[in-house]
Amino acid sequence: MLEIRDRDTCHARARAGEFVLLIGRSGGGKSRTLRRLAGLSAWPEGVRVQWQNEAWPPRRPPPVYFVPDLWPPVWLGRTLGEELGFGLTKSPAQAELDEVLAKWGLATKLAKPTEALARHEAARACCAAAELAARARRAELVLLDQLLDALALPAARACARMLAQMAAAQRIVVILATAHPRAFAPIAMRIWRAHPRAPREITCFGLGSRP
Repeated sequence: MLEIRDRDTCHARARAGEFVLLIGRSGGGKSRTLRRLAGLSAWPEGVRVQWQNEAWPPRRPPPVYFVPDLWPPVWLGRTLGEELGFGLTKSPAQAELDEVLAKWGLATKLAKPTEALARHEAARACCAAAELAARARRAELVLLDQLLDALALPAARACARMLAQMAAAQRIVVILATAHPRAFAPIAMRIWRAHPRAPREITCFGLGSRP
């Protein structure tokens, strides 16, 4: 369970296995919120975050997989194969790697240089890496900052459905920030809305459910 609270008010909640949309207008605080959840920025005074019923940061912070809103992305591996294995304590079994690559449409791309990946390939590569990290229990909270917004709508929706399936299968929380909520709202389990002018400049969220 992930909760974001201001005093006694719960502004946002997500449970293991849920795919969450973080929506809001440009400059409304979506990226800032994901950076805070990733531990890269501090929360405003008065905001309390809980993970598994423990105050943030908990004794055992959740492993986080975070993809910031950057293009071209910051790759840490020279090839797709190296990128998929980055951060894992051991390489995935070949059968598991083949399964994940096929699922995300990357079966023939393992040796491709990361800098040569097209945008749609890069987005799916990030999703595949997140799934491998989740399977290895190296990611319990996956944060994707507008990763799918530049893709063609059918491809973006297909990726979102697969992310929702991944969240349910691996019992993790996946949060996708997007400027195009109508494209993904039917797929999400919850919808959070960022408000840039909340009291005391706290980024608040409207709690929603699947429309």
